[in-house]
Amino acid sequence: MRDCSPASQSGLKTQLAVYWLKPQEGRETPVSRDNRQGSRRQKSADPADKEKTMPKLKTHTGAAKRFSKTGTGKIKRGQTKTRHILTSKGPKTKRKLGKTVLVSDGDYKKVARMIPYA
Repeated sequence: MRDCSPASQSGLKTQLAVYWLKPQEGRETPVSRDNRQGSRRQKSADPADKEKTMPKLKTHTGAAKRFSKTGTGKIKRGQTKTRHILTSKGPKTKRKLGKTVLVSDGDYKKVARMIPYA
């Protein structure tokens, strides 16, 4: 295939516009991100301020949906095996599985680390 544009047929070379070499009208110096008006970033005067505050801990969102803390600080969880194949389970089993239980001692530290602010 041949290029059928008028510039290629006449053999003229097109020049690219170099618009970034001259500043925009009315603006002699470019505005950096830090110097803009309404910049959301606040610069602290003392760099030692960052060392004083502890970093924020992120909550594991999947764990936050599955676990909750009691008033005394224990962690509650729901029980498994309550979603399907309930016809083969007895009424007493289903009743017991519907209640919440506490997280075991072996898993407590792991779960508590995932939900620090619960």
